[in-house]
Parts: sequence; C-alpha cells; structure tokens
Amino acid sequence: MNGLEFWKYDGTTASLVADINPGSGFSAPSDFFVFDNALYFTAYDGMHGDELWKYDGSSARLVADINSGSESFSPRNLTIFNNALYFNANDGVHGFELWKYDGTTASLVADIFPGSRDSYPSDFFVFDNALYFNADDGVKGNELWKYDGTTASLVADINPGSGYSYARNLTVFNNALYFDADDGVHGFELWKYDGTTASLVADIFPGSESSAPRNLTVFDNALYFNADDGVKGNELWKYDGTTTSLVADIILGSIGSYPDNLTVFDNALYFSANDGVHGTELWKLEPDASTSVPEPASVLGLLAFGAIGAGSMLKRKQKKPLNLAS
Repeated sequence: MNGLEFWKYDGTTASLVADINPGSGFSAPSDFFVFDNALYFTAYDGMHGDELWKYDGSSARLVADINSGSESFSPRNLTIFNNALYFNANDGVHGFELWKYDGTTASLVADIFPGSRDSYPSDFFVFDNALYFNADDGVKGNELWKYDGTTASLVADINPGSGYSYARNLTVFNNALYFDADDGVHGFELWKYDGTTASLVADIFPGSESSAPRNLTVFDNALYFNADDGVKGNELWKYDGTTTSLVADIILGSIGSYPDNLTVFDNALYFSANDGVHGTELWKLEPDASTSVPEPASVLGLLAFGAIGAGSMLKRKQKKPLNLAS
C-alpha cells in the first residue's frame, strides 16, 4: 500500500501519479494550483517536511525546501499574481509570512510581523493590480492588507487598535472588493473596499451579533451568500449593489437551511441546503426563476455540479418547488 498519495483520474481510470513518501508513508498532497504549465502543491516526502512540489505531466519533484528539516508545515494558500506563485510559508526564522515562487526561486516577500512570530497571510485575492489578503502585523491585529508588487501595506484598520477584523471570503463585485469582517461593533457583516475606503455594506444581524456572510458568489448581476439575520436562521441572501435581501427562507423558522458550497454552473447557482425534510441535498437557483428544484444528491454531489444527470449517481427527482423571494 502507498498511503495517502498523489493520484489522477483521466476520465476512465484512476491511477497513482507519484509515491512521494515511498512505501506506506503519507505524503498527503494538498493545495493544488496550476501555474506556468505545471501543477503545484504541498506534500511531505518523509525527509523535507511539508514543502512546495510540482508535477509537470511526467514527474513530481520538490521545488523548494523552505524550512529545512522534516518538521515544516508550509506553504498554503497558493495564488497567482504578477506571473509568480504567492503563498504563506514558514522558513523557521520569520514565522508564517508572505512568500513567492517565480518559476525558479522561492523567496520571502514581506516579514509583516517582524521576527519569528506569524502574520499568517491568508484569503489571497487579486484585485485592482494588487494582491489582497488578511494578516496580523502584531500591532493592528488581523486586518486587510495588500501587496502591489513592491510593498506590503495595511489597507484598512477595520477593527481599530489591536482588535481583529479577520477580513475573509474576498470576492470582486461591481468593481469593488467584498468580504466579511468584524469591526468590533457590528459583528461579522458584509463589507466592501472600493480601492480607497473600506465601508460596511449591511448590518444584516442588527447589533453586535454576526450574520457571518459566507460563500460570496457573483451570479445574475448580484452577490449571493449565506447569512443569519437572527430571525430566519442561516439562509440564502443577495446584494444587488444597493440592497441586501433574503432570497429564500428554505426552512421556515429560526433554524436555518445553511446553504453552502455556492457554485455557478450552466447559468444556474447550485448549492447544498437542508429544508428540514430531505436532509442536506443539492439545490439550484436559475436567473429570474420563481422556483428552486432540490436534487437528491449529497453535499458531495455538488463537486459534480449536480448536472451529470446520468445513471443512478444523480438521478433527478422532482419535488414540490419552493417559492423564492426575488
């Protein structure tokens, strides 16, 4: 047996690509990302710790041993920006910081929290010719930062002082960067950054409680997400550029259907949700449609986009449609 290793599926057959940690050891490859005509990922070969690897279609090889030794745990959050691969990594000296790989060399980009402490940059997103992310500099707490190709700088101290706003789920909509964050007053709510100013878009759960908008996804000229307004529970919401509104109260009352894994496919928005009757199943919302049809597939079925429709795997079964608020 090969342990947890790197495999592929060509449409017909699943086959082992590389036994990176030979024998029964686990290389546990993860964080796959395509860059420069190769597939990059992190893996553990039993000697170098969890490091950056690539597969060029023929062989898998170690790209950089950022933290020498066998106990490293990096890199993570691989993202392309300015023709380089950016990520967070720990070299054993600077803590988890912002790094890049240009196709030849891995190098430290910025030591945001100076010394051996972690700024732990994450939630990378490219917007307006800069790389945006959240990070902790040890002074302002975990806040929204950007790297413009030369300098890493604080974008906004949303939770003033040493508080943590934890700007997450970064998504571009209407030429602005949207995310959820906690300003220390309203809880985690929907925010935006227009390139100059960060501002609260909506306090969906009024007061200091969090509506915690997640899964921000652009569909049909609106920004869709799940959120909890304190009355309907966690349900499907949207923001049209002016107003936030509840799209559907899929399970009546304050329990919440917890729509998740929002994915746009074939001109429809697919997601998993629990209506209290069928369990967690696959749902979809079509543009300007007044109904949403549940699919009898588990949440994992969403990985197949719920649209294969062949054989018994995702056999379609119509159920009573649900009226959605427009």
